[in-house]
Amino acid sequence: MESQNCFNCNIIVTENDNFCSSCGSRIKCKSCTTLIKKGASFCTNCGESFKAKQLQETTLNTIKYRKGIDEVSYEISFTNEVGKESMNELLTAIVNNRAGFQQIPLGEQVNSNKSIQTALYPNNGKVLHVPDQEEIIPVLMEIPHINDIETNLDCQENVWIGIHAFYVSDYGQKNFTKEEIRTSYIARRRTDNRVKNYTREWKIAHKKYFKTINDSELAFQTGKVEELKSIILGIYKEQPSKSKKVTNSASAKKSPAKSIKIEEFDLSKSEEKPSLEEFINLKRPGESTNDRIVVIAYYITRIVKADFFTEGQVEFAYKALQLNNRPGHLRQTINNVKNTKVWFKDIAQGHWSLERLGELYVEEKLPTTTS
Repeated sequence: MESQNCFNCNIIVTENDNFCSSCGSRIKCKSCTTLIKKGASFCTNCGESFKAKQLQETTLNTIKYRKGIDEVSYEISFTNEVGKESMNELLTAIVNNRAGFQQIPLGEQVNSNKSIQTALYPNNGKVLHVPDQEEIIPVLMEIPHINDIETNLDCQENVWIGIHAFYVSDYGQKNFTKEEIRTSYIARRRTDNRVKNYTREWKIAHKKYFKTINDSELAFQTGKVEELKSIILGIYKEQPSKSKKVTNSASAKKSPAKSIKIEEFDLSKSEEKPSLEEFINLKRPGESTNDRIVVIAYYITRIVKADFFTEGQVEFAYKALQLNNRPGHLRQTINNVKNTKVWFKDIAQGHWSLERLGELYVEEKLPTTTS
């Protein structure tokens, strides 16, 4: 029987093994089941490229349990592959059944469904009472790209600074500098007010999330990486500041966006141009707010041949064509698209020009193959 050492932890594995019994790494090629040799990027039998996939599969996903003032911690970790079929059962038992846990040393990995069952039901299936102070944080969700949270996440600017630090530091795995965070934040969140208020927001963020390592480097305070991760995933909502008066639910509701003055433009069909409705049907932006806005901007600046477009014109297009899902804060949405996609450029407050990247996107990328 052929044997060799696991490429990840060096323990002896055999040709009958699919996963390492020590670290849980997949040790066979998915295509032909040949044992993966240490340091290899390709399968020696079929040529399959598996190094990137192997690294992804050995990434640990962690469920943490903390209770009470004494901070008693329990931790169960899985690779993406091992225990996959029991993940839903595990989460259901923790969140709904409030099952008791067998204490597992921090960092120890669960490598089989049997071990998962032991962790879930240490008392032969008897469900134990868990105190109300429990804090259960499932960390099985994939962290989204920062582009995908820009238009959906609503939080204070000092929290955004913390979020940018989270991404710059590779999800909290490495130290970072103040300048790295400022560069990342300003590049994506730039407005005149945010630049003006950055120093104040930085001081709040530093006190809330960071600690100084040396004259140039910073790191996260204990527990802050998990807090920011939960904010990004929508699990955790930031609590009101102690210095602010907590209002009742009726008055705490977000104030509605200010009404926008509608600015009409020629959206009808003529001998020289199609109607806006025909152009939208041609480009098929679908339900995507970003794609709808850039198509409207293209029509106004390239087909109607205006020098710029305004939020009032975009508002007019939404109403005239009865487009659904109009964004609540239109100007902020357009500015977010400007900062993340670089499709637009500020001309004046509420006025933008269409940049070359936006023009190319409408001409070459729309309609998309999935539209």
